[in-house]
Amino acid sequence: MKKDEFLLEAYLNAAVNKEMADECLRRKTIYQKLIKLINSDLGEEFLNGCEDFNDAMQKFELKYGFLI
Repeated sequence: MKKDEFLLEAYLNAAVNKEMADECLRRKTIYQKLIKLINSDLGEEFLNGCEDFNDAMQKFELKYGFLI
Protein backbone atom coordinates (compact mmCIF):
# COMPACT_ATOMS: atom_id res chain seq x y z
CA MET A 1 0.00 0.00 0.00
CA LYS A 2 1.07 3.51 -0.68
CA LYS A 3 1.01 6.33 1.84
CA ASP A 4 -2.10 7.84 0.23
CA GLU A 5 -3.94 4.52 0.48
CA PHE A 6 -3.09 4.24 4.18
CA LEU A 7 -4.29 7.79 4.77
CA LEU A 8 -7.50 7.18 2.87
CA GLU A 9 -8.23 4.06 4.90
CA ALA A 10 -7.44 5.88 8.14
CA TYR A 11 -9.82 8.74 7.25
CA LEU A 12 -12.55 6.29 6.27
CA ASN A 13 -12.16 4.39 9.54
CA ALA A 14 -12.23 7.64 11.51
CA ALA A 15 -15.45 8.66 9.74
CA VAL A 16 -17.07 5.29 10.39
CA ASN A 17 -16.06 5.38 14.05
CA LYS A 18 -17.46 8.89 14.44
CA GLU A 19 -20.71 7.75 12.85
CA MET A 20 -20.89 4.80 15.25
CA ALA A 21 -20.13 7.05 18.22
CA ASP A 22 -22.85 9.49 17.16
CA GLU A 23 -25.35 6.62 16.90
CA CYS A 24 -24.35 5.40 20.38
CA LEU A 25 -24.93 8.88 21.82
CA ARG A 26 -28.28 9.09 20.06
CA ARG A 27 -29.32 5.70 21.49
CA LYS A 28 -28.18 6.75 24.97
CA THR A 29 -30.30 9.89 24.70
CA ILE A 30 -33.30 7.84 23.57
CA TYR A 31 -32.85 5.44 26.51
CA GLN A 32 -32.67 8.35 28.95
CA LYS A 33 -35.80 9.96 27.49
CA LEU A 34 -37.62 6.61 27.53
CA ILE A 35 -36.72 6.14 31.22
CA LYS A 36 -38.12 9.58 32.02
CA LEU A 37 -41.31 8.82 30.10
CA ILE A 38 -41.79 5.46 31.82
CA ASN A 39 -41.28 7.08 35.23
CA SER A 40 -43.74 9.87 34.45
CA ASP A 41 -47.52 9.86 34.83
CA LEU A 42 -47.79 8.86 31.16
CA GLY A 43 -45.61 5.76 31.57
CA GLU A 44 -48.40 3.22 32.07
CA GLU A 45 -50.36 4.55 29.11
CA PHE A 46 -47.28 4.58 26.89
CA LEU A 47 -46.37 0.99 27.75
CA ASN A 48 -49.82 -0.37 26.83
CA GLY A 49 -49.35 -2.88 24.04
CA CYS A 50 -45.61 -3.27 24.59
CA GLU A 51 -44.53 -6.85 25.21
CA ASP A 52 -40.89 -6.06 26.01
CA PHE A 53 -38.26 -3.34 26.03
CA ASN A 54 -37.71 -3.58 22.27
CA ASP A 55 -41.40 -2.89 21.65
CA ALA A 56 -41.19 0.16 23.90
CA MET A 57 -38.05 1.36 22.09
CA GLN A 58 -39.66 0.99 18.67
CA LYS A 59 -42.80 2.76 19.82
CA PHE A 60 -40.75 5.59 21.32
CA GLU A 61 -38.57 5.98 18.21
CA LEU A 62 -41.59 6.03 15.92
CA LYS A 63 -43.33 8.61 18.05
CA TYR A 64 -40.44 10.83 19.20
CA GLY A 65 -37.29 9.68 17.35
CA PHE A 66 -37.39 12.57 14.91
CA LEU A 67 -36.86 14.98 17.81
CA ILE A 68 -33.56 13.41 18.80
